[in-house]
Amino acid sequence: MSGFWRRVALAASIVGVPAAGVAAEPNDFDIQRFRPAMDSQGFVTVERSKALGTLDPSFGLYLDYAFSPLVQTIDGKERELVTSYGTGRFVGAIGFASLVEVGIQIPMVIVRGDPDGPGEAPELSGDGLGDISAHLKVRILDREVMPVGLAIVAAAGFDTGEPDIFATHAQSPVLSGKLVVDWDIGQRVGMALNAGALIREKREITGNVVIPATDATPARTVAREDPIIAGSEISFGLGIGFAAIKGRLDLIAELYGAAPLESGAERAMPMEALLGLKLFLVGNSFFSFGVTRGILGDYGDPTVRPFAGIIFEPAVGDRDGDGIEDDIDRCPDQPEDKDGFEDEDGCPDPDNDQDGIPDLVDQCPDIAEDFNGYEDEDGCPEAERDRDRDGILDSVDRCPDDPEDKD
Repeated sequence: MSGFWRRVALAASIVGVPAAGVAAEPNDFDIQRFRPAMDSQGFVTVERSKALGTLDPSFGLYLDYAFSPLVQTIDGKERELVTSYGTGRFVGAIGFASLVEVGIQIPMVIVRGDPDGPGEAPELSGDGLGDISAHLKVRILDREVMPVGLAIVAAAGFDTGEPDIFATHAQSPVLSGKLVVDWDIGQRVGMALNAGALIREKREITGNVVIPATDATPARTVAREDPIIAGSEISFGLGIGFAAIKGRLDLIAELYGAAPLESGAERAMPMEALLGLKLFLVGNSFFSFGVTRGILGDYGDPTVRPFAGIIFEPAVGDRDGDGIEDDIDRCPDQPEDKDGFEDEDGCPDPDNDQDGIPDLVDQCPDIAEDFNGYEDEDGCPEAERDRDRDGILDSVDRCPDDPEDKD
């Protein structure tokens, strides 16, 4: 497709008018499967529900390099259509009231391959801009006060990518959305589940390949035996994080992929497993690195994909998520219990009155038990009571267990 017609298609898509007669090239679909979370709150690719505070930013850079992410059977042999696919991706987001975030991702790609295997077409070697995407997160439930957190994340991708190198879907917009459910298990383990859909036009790598003649053999035509079809799909992701050193080092494991909505799609259920580390620098800023591996060998699945990223969140962090920033939180790794007793210090107070009876079972959590041998297990001082119900407080009643006869 010429640059002129690509610009016509982009302009038409922006104003919502179909660009009649403008067809996508066979290589115009994005095979990148490693898409980092939109902010510093996510694991690596799996999103979490927590949102940034008002005007709090997060931004950074992820690098990944996929080996053999696109293969196809041609003439009875599995051929690498793309031998390597490297991406550098800027990610940025800004929050509003810990409820809403908006973000952007800008990828640059380097691609090497041979789109028709043994055919006569030239080898693929290119680099350039990928499809820029805009992102929105809306938090619905706060996992700090509810059993689970809940959020919706939506994205729109735009046809800004370099053509013919599997860096763009040649469509504006490509819409996607996902539901994010996450929860914590104790103070060290967090989990998240993402499920959603990607809506886009269908692209295919099908048909025959012409193998040129050699001195020993004539030219011949062979079939692509497993057509690659890329279109709308259901997406999913599962992530788990373990704080090996709280506030300093997290271990991350993820499983993410997609299932096709297009009929007849083959090699269209990519799935990757990820193992990684997060090293926290200051607050919620971190350096992460690790590796992924394709499981099913479908389009976009690499044999191996190393990655590294650095994300900054300049705002003062709140590691324990209790709403008290770490610079004034006396217990930055233990959330405040917010029971109305010294809630401003950021430390949980399991026994407010320090009488040795936990507040969970203390009927008078802010008044210490006097331990006088009478109902000492309830946590309430009997000195302020009237055990014999004669109207005289026990603290001045010379016979607290025998009611006055008032004669």
